[in-house]
Amino acid sequence: MVAGLAVGEVTEPLPIPGGIAIFQLRDLRESRNREMNIKFLDYIQFAFPKNSKFNKEIERDVIVCDDIYRFHKKAKGSNLIRNKTKIAAISKSLKTKLELLDANEFSFENREDNKTTLLMVCERSETEKLSTEEIKKINQSIANKRLFSLANSYIDNLRQEAVVVFK
Repeated sequence: MVAGLAVGEVTEPLPIPGGIAIFQLRDLRESRNREMNIKFLDYIQFAFPKNSKFNKEIERDVIVCDDIYRFHKKAKGSNLIRNKTKIAAISKSLKTKLELLDANEFSFENREDNKTTLLMVCERSETEKLSTEEIKKINQSIANKRLFSLANSYIDNLRQEAVVVFK
């Protein structure tokens, strides 16, 4: 719906759960996406006894990494490992398999010991975790945006309620 709009145009009302959404195209511009320098990887290795029904259930119900924990509880004799590590620390063969997966995508590998291994990439990131200063800057930026929005809303309300009298 938005792709067919010109700048300033508004979509037809769109019913969504709990309300109605209306979109306005405010501006078009080129994005300046930069290539991420990925150094850290969060992934899951989940080994469980071979069972095609179980595989299909996982394919149907797993959307994000945290969904795997529910299946770990169900599968007897399973082993779940979640790693958040530097990419350089991962073995070459495992790294090759993980490079083929996008975030929240998984693959199955049948092993000779009558087990199946699920590999799932949870997240790729440039940094291991944010510093306290970075978190404070982000929080301050969010607070400033919220204050700016509230101030604009207040000014708009004042304008709407203003009564101008000409003499």
